[in-house]
Amino acid sequence: MKRPTGGILHIVLGGLVLGLSACAAIDAGHEGVLVEQPFFFGHGGVDPVPSKTGRVWLAPTTHVVDVDVRPVQYSEHFDIISAENAPVSFDAFLIANVVEGRSPELIARYGPHLSTAPPGGWNAGIEVDREVKTHCCFCGQQCGIILKVKDEEVVGFMAKGMLLNVVASLELPDDFLPPRAKGRT
Repeated sequence: MKRPTGGILHIVLGGLVLGLSACAAIDAGHEGVLVEQPFFFGHGGVDPVPSKTGRVWLAPTTHVVDVDVRPVQYSEHFDIISAENAPVSFDAFLIANVVEGRSPELIARYGPHLSTAPPGGWNAGIEVDREVKTHCCFCGQQCGIILKVKDEEVVGFMAKGMLLNVVASLELPDDFLPPRAKGRT
């Protein structure tokens, strides 16, 4: 009589493989970025190819960062006083999304959480070649900004002052200031 060791061995090995793996589900409109953190073997880090909608089998030390690639709309309402003391009220809208397939680059560069500073900090010790004074063209109020340029490429910017801050610093009666400048929301 033959012993059934081969069948039991396959069951044990199959159970071991399943026990040492994990599964993640990625929803529609999202990408999964695999961040590998091996205990012993492997290089670790962010997998450069994102996982698309569906289920993904993972090593137990790998976790998935869920990135929403659907467009998101941000809006802001502004009440300001123009240079001619005319009240101006407008809404600014921005629709943004992560480009499909580029989410691993985003996670590798800035981390999985908004509060995580990238390696080397937000400045990352970049020495800029020059700073260019210009204005923001987003809402038409042309607030001043300073572009930081290195190797003929914009690597950052900083605000030179906000129009609302200038209006709030004027010594005008409360009736002339917009609600945000008065400290009200």
